[in-house]
Amino acid sequence: MQYVVDTLCIGKTTINHLWVVNVLFRGFEMVLKFVIDFFSFKSSLIGVNIPSDFMTMACTFFGYSKGSLPFKYLDLSVGENPRHMC
Repeated sequence: MQYVVDTLCIGKTTINHLWVVNVLFRGFEMVLKFVIDFFSFKSSLIGVNIPSDFMTMACTFFGYSKGSLPFKYLDLSVGENPRHMC
């Protein structure tokens, strides 16, 4: 799913799927003439129920930093229990 500059990828935790996502990103760049900055300090990869060693490898593969939940998006807390926010 693509929303403005944010991407949500859902799939299996395999190296083959990382390559598929990489090819999709490159195809997106070529078709829309929109360059994806993989090495931006803003780019991060957040995994849900993903083994830590796979996350480390995926972050290295894409050149992203490893993010974690909860995080802020448009000044809203994502991944935080709303009952504990008050």
